[in-house]
Amino acid sequence: MEVAKNLFMKKGVAQTSVRDIAEEAGINIAALNYHFRSKESLFEMIFEHLLSTTVPALQSILNSDITLEEKIKRYIDAYFNMVVKNPHLPFFVLNVLNNDPKKINRLKAFQSLDYTEAFARQLREEADKGHIRRVDPNHFFINLQSLINFPFAIQEAMKEKNIMNEKDLVQFFIERKQVVTDTLISSLCPEPGEHLKSKKTGLFIHSIGHYFPEEKVDNAYYSSINGLTEEEIFKKTGIKERRKAAPHENSNTMAVEAVQRMMKSMSFPITDIDLIVAGSYTPWDTIATPAHDIQRKFGIENSKAFMVSTACSSFVTAVEIVESYFAAGKAHKAIVVVSEHNTAFNDDQNMMTGFLWGDGAAALVLTSERQSEEDVEVIDIFTRGLAHISKGPGAVYCRTITEKIQMPEGRDVFIHASSFITQQTREILERNNLTPENLSYLIPHQANMRIINKVGKDLPLKSNKVITNMEYLGNTGCAGAAIGLSEHWNRYRKDELIAIAVFGGGYSSGVMLLKK
Repeated sequence: MEVAKNLFMKKGVAQTSVRDIAEEAGINIAALNYHFRSKESLFEMIFEHLLSTTVPALQSILNSDITLEEKIKRYIDAYFNMVVKNPHLPFFVLNVLNNDPKKINRLKAFQSLDYTEAFARQLREEADKGHIRRVDPNHFFINLQSLINFPFAIQEAMKEKNIMNEKDLVQFFIERKQVVTDTLISSLCPEPGEHLKSKKTGLFIHSIGHYFPEEKVDNAYYSSINGLTEEEIFKKTGIKERRKAAPHENSNTMAVEAVQRMMKSMSFPITDIDLIVAGSYTPWDTIATPAHDIQRKFGIENSKAFMVSTACSSFVTAVEIVESYFAAGKAHKAIVVVSEHNTAFNDDQNMMTGFLWGDGAAALVLTSERQSEEDVEVIDIFTRGLAHISKGPGAVYCRTITEKIQMPEGRDVFIHASSFITQQTREILERNNLTPENLSYLIPHQANMRIINKVGKDLPLKSNKVITNMEYLGNTGCAGAAIGLSEHWNRYRKDELIAIAVFGGGYSSGVMLLKK
């Protein structure tokens, strides 16, 4: 078979006779025909064997869950390696196609050299997001095949005309691999010279869990304090009851409880975590944060641990920080935990805001690579500081030395919260070439039902697409949206899009777009 392969490669199938093969192999023609029946069946056996050892690996690359740019690089590298090992293969294929195209199209391995549906879909999705130019997969793959195969097909002519000697050809093909890669990637860029915008590092939510205390506080309690009726409180806020931490509970203990619940769906040991980011504006300890208690409780020795606060938008801020660590290569598996002990900082007597707050926590594991098919991808995220607008830092605050939670500018908070949640949801959809109609669910900051209703109306978005929990949890600060994401985790289906949009005191805002 090796003798026949070499002859087929150099002379072509049509120009190679059974006698040529028998003489080169040192056997008689009768023996050759006995074992292989005909030259055509021998050709099919050789060619199928040749490609079957490489083509599955090529298709595996095209179907893999990696960025488009990395996929193109790996595919070209593997394809070049195949042709370098069989340098006469391109000439051989062209020769067969020229003489009998039906012959080669009958071979399954040859047919498998085409692009896969998974790759074509990825090209379409990246184009839909505006990351690449819209291209026809057929043209893209013909370009790829041509750029790689043509120099190999004419290498004998190049040597014959003394354009390159054997040593020069080897160096040429080494350089050619990079040239083809750069050419094809550049051809996809929206503008000449611009790098592909596909994320270099992934960001996936692998597991999630939440916790809220057992004690319920209904509107009747606040009605007895401030004189407002239960119905008036519900009409102002959309809240019927909220949860209150027990005397032995605090933002650290609730964070640990949320992690305990999150661990149940993890597919790897929690000790693999290399980054822990907590978010809260109601800390139990301003030095030993929830992140530190989690690190100690679960023995996560090789991890960074710290807490951030952008008030009620801390959840998205923490996730964006993880994204930066992943992009820098400084972490690969992270815990984000958000926990609020609002009732410890609340003034129940406050006629304006005393009835708003509840306690709770949520935790999730983020990874730079997909761990399972159930993971949810963070496909876009951004946050903003908004202290420069309107009442800013004076609108809502918690100055723990002198005052508990105060919201002297509630009207201002309402106006800007509803405005920015709507604006930033539209913005993240537009920059991914989507509209509100494409959203499966929106999880807004759980501040006030009037704010949430206004956001739903302004986007617009049907009420069954808006996830809320403040009716029975109250305003749980930066934990509210994360708890909502966790509560409905099993509800999300493949390819569904979920937006999380939050607004915090200070002011601050954040939004992220998820895809199941």
